[in-house]
Amino acid sequence: MSLLEDRKTGWPDAATIIVNWNTRELLRNCLTSLEQSKSDRLSQIVVVDNASSDGSAAMVRAEFPGVTLIQPGRNTGYAAGNNLGIQAVHEPYILLLNPDTEVTAGAIDRLARFLDDHPRCAVVAPQLFSPGGAVQRSCRGFPEPAALLAELTGIAQIWPSLSGYRMAGWNHDTERPVDQPMGSALMTRREAIDEAGLMDEQFPLFFNEVDWIYRIKKRGWEIWFTPTARILHHVGGSTRQIPLRSAWLSHTGLHAFYRKHYRSRLRPALYRVVIAAVYLHAAVVVALRGARQLVLRLRSAIS
Repeated sequence: MSLLEDRKTGWPDAATIIVNWNTRELLRNCLTSLEQSKSDRLSQIVVVDNASSDGSAAMVRAEFPGVTLIQPGRNTGYAAGNNLGIQAVHEPYILLLNPDTEVTAGAIDRLARFLDDHPRCAVVAPQLFSPGGAVQRSCRGFPEPAALLAELTGIAQIWPSLSGYRMAGWNHDTERPVDQPMGSALMTRREAIDEAGLMDEQFPLFFNEVDWIYRIKKRGWEIWFTPTARILHHVGGSTRQIPLRSAWLSHTGLHAFYRKHYRSRLRPALYRVVIAAVYLHAAVVVALRGARQLVLRLRSAIS
């Protein structure tokens, strides 16, 4: 029997990596869902704990002794944490999960079978849904200048046909190739990782998976989305702890992505316009979030 035939009959060839920072209760639910999924393909679960102060690591040791726990001793960031996990496993398929996710029954095996059946697919993303059941729009196009400017200026909200960045015309209900799925849940093929390299650690929190997938796709690999595998996503388990900083880092991550992949391709004037739009949008988002936090604090103080 060939290795491929073994895989299709339940060969355990997938590892899961979860990078955690101060999300103990969400992490517990995530690990419990992995245990309850009873996947035939899952052979190893790795948690990389980025110096959490909420007892996450102690919880993993006490309640999930079969999980491999990596503690770098400091907050290395999301990209470096995933790199540590990837280097610690040997399986040909690697499922990157955020701790604010919960896998549903059969999801891991369906993702693995998708990679079995699509040998040029390097990354496959599941359908993400909210606790209330709503499907999350978790895939985007790469941020080409026209699409990105339409998004940052609000034009895409007025004319949705111009919203190629957020793929507004697609309801995430059909199987299709995509550019960049959200990094909350991605099953990847080690062969493609070996070819394209690990995550770039200059993107510690945001745009690391975008840069990674961009590099993988540039090498001729395919990126797919399938609604046949579904994963619950609570959204922002770690980032909601630092709402203003995370908003700013999201935009600086976009700037770093543009500097790496677009600066040499664009006319200098267009590049400056795009980056100016990025930081103007960042200032607006941070100001609005800051105002909201202030209102909430004042309400709390008054009550």
